[in-house]
Amino acid sequence: MPFLNGLIRIDATDTGQGFALLEMNMNPLSGPETHIHVNEDEYFYVLEGTYEFRCGEELFTCGPGDVVKVPRGEPHRLTAGPAGGRHLTMFHPAGPEGWFVEADSLAASGALTPEAAGLLFDKYGMIRPG
Repeated sequence: MPFLNGLIRIDATDTGQGFALLEMNMNPLSGPETHIHVNEDEYFYVLEGTYEFRCGEELFTCGPGDVVKVPRGEPHRLTAGPAGGRHLTMFHPAGPEGWFVEADSLAASGALTPEAAGLLFDKYGMIRPG
């Protein structure tokens, strides 16, 4: 996933839809907007750097070795610290990893507009609150 600077290490086909594991490299002070996964729990394991997480109303910072669990239905976001970061993301059950594949393909063709991203959010059971 060149655009998103990550790799899908394990996908739904590897686990019978049980889980998916992604390795993500994030640029300094970057991260996704607040969103909700309707169907999956999401776990983060920080490998390098620091991250600021917001889960619901709770705001906290994590570093290497820290694990964050975000239950399905919980609004959340993460932002890499000033040096960037690298982490593993696990979705349980698998499914949202398809968003990354499709977003990367759209970005490569110049078609990743906010509208296209919104349609992908809908397709993969994600909500942007607000």
